[in-house]
Amino acid sequence: MILYFVVLLLNGKFMKICIISSQYGCTNRSRLEYTISRVNTLKKGLIVFPGWALGSKRDLPKLESAIKKGNRVTAVIEVIIDRQRHGELFLLQNGHIQSMNSRQVFSQSRQINIDIARKLLNELREHRQFEIDGKKCLLLLCGESSIIRCHKNGKPTIAVPSMQKEFEQLFSSVDIVINPMHTPWANIYRWVIMERAKYLSKNHRAFYGTSNSLENSNSLNGLKYVFVNGKSKSLRNAEEDGDDKFNYLTFETDDIL
Repeated sequence: MILYFVVLLLNGKFMKICIISSQYGCTNRSRLEYTISRVNTLKKGLIVFPGWALGSKRDLPKLESAIKKGNRVTAVIEVIIDRQRHGELFLLQNGHIQSMNSRQVFSQSRQINIDIARKLLNELREHRQFEIDGKKCLLLLCGESSIIRCHKNGKPTIAVPSMQKEFEQLFSSVDIVINPMHTPWANIYRWVIMERAKYLSKNHRAFYGTSNSLENSNSLNGLKYVFVNGKSKSLRNAEEDGDDKFNYLTFETDDIL
């Protein structure tokens, strides 16, 4: 797994952000152990996990019982619930885990029509928002970001034009957008997620995206996205370390917002 630490200046104080990417083939046990370790190490702040963060609902009580008293980490955790790798979203806050009663609405742009777009909008409004230190966060899961259609010779638009205003109003009402992904975008489409990150982070918002690696790949390159106010943020003063299973980078910045 790759671990990214950001220090985010909000309301005159710093918020610690931890963005994690992992190898596709990590075992359920290693994911749980690493999650426990990261939550207890961070102590306070926001952790952004990739999709399929935990492999079984049975791991949730194990995670909750292992969190140290007084922990104030906030994280959204997608848990695999069947052999088809469908997932359910859970919110961890202040040492407690609760279901967000939400699953991925769609995975590919070709699935989008007005009914699917309306379902996603309602899901985002009713089940995908939470607060941390007074800042509103919104979660788009993996391919749901395809609701934003990108054009090489024009600005991004909402895939269903009649709903442009409603989605823009929703995005403008939050401070942070997170986008956990299951697997990374192919290099030839990387510009698409970059454009979506720019769009979702404009007007002083932040966008954090992360992914597992491709299946049968040990490469953890290009799996994370940190955008603020429409621009990609460089990672300075980074420290790298790890072993055969986990590899991490840590850094701090005082100009993330």
